[in-house]
Amino acid sequence: MNILTDCVRADREYLQLCKSIESMRTSRTALPIAVTGLCDGATDAVLISLIEDIKQGDKRPVLL
Repeated sequence: MNILTDCVRADREYLQLCKSIESMRTSRTALPIAVTGLCDGATDAVLISLIEDIKQGDKRPVLL
C-alpha cells in the first residue's frame, strides 16, 4: 500500500463514497457521482484508491 492511498482510505468521506458506489452497484438505477473540491494531488490519490478498491470486489473494467 501507499501512504497517500492509506490516508485517503482512512477518511470518513471516502468511506461514505465507497458505500454509495457499492450500493449503486447492486441497484438497477446507477447514477453518476461527482467528487469536487480536491486539489490535483488529492484527486489522483482518490482515483487510484477508488480503482483499487472497486477492482478488489469486481473484476470488470472501471471507467472514471
